[in-house]
Amino acid sequence: MGQGKAPGNPGVVVVSPLSPSRPTALPHGVSRPTALPHGVSLARARLTVAVLCYVNLLNYMDRFTVASVLPEVEDFFGIGDGSSGLLQTVFISSYMVLAPVFGYLGDRHNRKRLLCLGIALWSAVTLASSFVPREVWGRCGADVGQIH
Repeated sequence: MGQGKAPGNPGVVVVSPLSPSRPTALPHGVSRPTALPHGVSLARARLTVAVLCYVNLLNYMDRFTVASVLPEVEDFFGIGDGSSGLLQTVFISSYMVLAPVFGYLGDRHNRKRLLCLGIALWSAVTLASSFVPREVWGRCGADVGQIH
């Protein structure tokens, strides 16, 4: 079976469930939806999904950044395996602890503001971490898990 005109209604294209093609026309007087039931335009809904997917991608990239550059972090700051393991543990544990907290807050408060606050805080901490001097890590990690 393929597609053909519906008898008696020239504006309708009939598509068989077995046909790989999609209908090219809608019934006469019916237009494609441009708004969702809650009054949000289809374009805005798609943009929102795209932004959330992008933020989620950045979240996962950020989560694994430390693990991917851990040897370079060890060399740069002069820390051992114990200190770098502790750094990775604290980094991932913060995600584990804060995820339910922000889930709870997201259920009870304005999610848009919460998301903006979270992204701003995340960006500020990421930026601030780039200004940590070597000497701070050398002192902090000197006694943590290093084998002498």
